[in-house]
Amino acid sequence: MTPPIIPTPYEVFYFIIPTISLIGNSLIVYVTIRSKRLRSACNIFIALISVGDVLHMFAHYIMAISHDVTSDHLLQHDTCVYWQLLPLFGVFFSAMMLLNVAVDRLLSLTSIYIFLVNQHKLLYIGVQTGIATGFALFMVIWTFVERKTDQRVVCAITAPMEGHVYDAFSVSIMTINILIIVCYVLFLLLLKKRRINNDTMKNIYRSLIIISLTTIFGWFSTMLIVAAGQIMRIEFNRIYVNLLAGLFVNFACATTFFVYYGVSSEYRKVFDQYLHLKGLKTAIGIKMESSTAYNGPSVAPTTAKSKQPVTLGE
Repeated sequence: MTPPIIPTPYEVFYFIIPTISLIGNSLIVYVTIRSKRLRSACNIFIALISVGDVLHMFAHYIMAISHDVTSDHLLQHDTCVYWQLLPLFGVFFSAMMLLNVAVDRLLSLTSIYIFLVNQHKLLYIGVQTGIATGFALFMVIWTFVERKTDQRVVCAITAPMEGHVYDAFSVSIMTINILIIVCYVLFLLLLKKRRINNDTMKNIYRSLIIISLTTIFGWFSTMLIVAAGQIMRIEFNRIYVNLLAGLFVNFACATTFFVYYGVSSEYRKVFDQYLHLKGLKTAIGIKMESSTAYNGPSVAPTTAKSKQPVTLGE
C-alpha cells in the first residue's frame, strides 16, 4: 500500500476541528430557529453563514475517508467533484454571506436600513441570500463542468477546482476578503461619529469583526505562502499549501460558537436558555446572567418588533 500522503497530524486536526465546528455551527442554527430574539436580518445572516460552514466541514470527512480507504489514497477527479460539490457550495456561500453581513452592518448605520428591515425585511434577506446562493451555484456548476476523468487527486475541498476554476476561486475569495476589510474599516470610521447606547449591538459588532478577521487571515495565509514560494522559486505541492492554510480557516469556523458565547451577551443568554447550560454553569460555580427577565432589544434591533430601537444619532 502507498505511504500516506496526508501526514498524521493533519489527519488528526482535520477530524477534531471540523467536528467542533460542525457541532458549534449547528448549535448556532438551532438557537436561531428556536429563539424569537434572533429574528433580525443580521441574526439570520449569521445563522446562514453557519449553515455554509456546516456544509464545508463535511469536506474534511470526505478527504479523510477517501484517503484512508483507497490503496493509493487518491480518487478519480470526477468522483471527487461529485462528493465535494455540496461542501464547495458551503465554502462559497458562507464566504459571500460573510461579506453580506459586513455590508449589512455598514447599512445599519444609515437611515435607509430601518426602512429596509421594517418594511421589506423578507425581500432584503432574500436579495442578500440570493446573491450568495447565485455566486455559490455558479462556482459549483463551473467546477462540475470542468471535471476530469483522467486524473487522480487527494480529495481535499479544493481538489475539484483545477485551472481557471481554481484561479477564479482564489481571486474571488481574496476579493471578498478585501471588500470585507473595506466594509469594516468604513463601519468603524462611521461608528466613531455616532453614539450607540446599546451594549448588545457593540458586542455583536465585536463578535462579527473577530470572526471575519480570523477567517480573512486564514485565506490570506494561503496566498502569502504561495507568493513566498514563487519569490524564492520553491515548488509547492498544492495539497500541502491548502492543508496548511486550511488550519487557519477551519480554526476560525470552529471558534464561531465560542466567540459569540464569550463576546455577545445576547447570544450567551440564548445559548444558556436553549442549550440548557444553566445547570452546567451553576454546577461549576459560574455566575449566571438572568435571561428570563430580559426585555431588551434583539441583536440587531432595527426591526418593527424591536422594543427599544438603537440610537444612531450624532
